Amino acid sequence: MIPICDCHQVSAARIDAAVEAGARTVGDVARRTGATTHCGRCRPRVARRVRNARLRLWWRALFARG
Repeated sequence: MIPICDCHQVSAARIDAAVEAGARTVGDVARRTGATTHCGRCRPRVARRVRNARLRLWWRALFARG
């Protein structure tokens, strides 16, 4: 496992889990995981991961209605 946030060792799976638990923004993920709260170098990667996780949830919800 390669962490998305090196400073706090936050994995992609942990970010995905935070989004599934209700996090909707990078700030929400930061509060839940600590990612982006030290040096901030991971912020673009976290933002991309949050966006992609939210899209996956949206697609799942869309097809669940099917």
